[in-house]
Amino acid sequence: MKKYMRIGEVAAFCGVRKSTIRHYTDMGILPCEGATPAGHRLYDARKTMVRVQLIKSASSRRTSLADVKAKLK
Repeated sequence: MKKYMRIGEVAAFCGVRKSTIRHYTDMGILPCEGATPAGHRLYDARKTMVRVQLIKSASSRRTSLADVKAKLK
């Protein structure tokens, strides 16, 4: 497994849309580790996949993203 993944790779692997990953990043609940020279966001592969699964699990229990953010900090 690669250490870093681009947004499309993360989205495909986690079964969510790229816009969802961007939304989580913009909200501050999914940290972006950096960017490529072309400006593509890079995410730590393992940390990001675990965190997205936690967010999806909490969302399926009708936990708001604001509550998820508070619990993850």
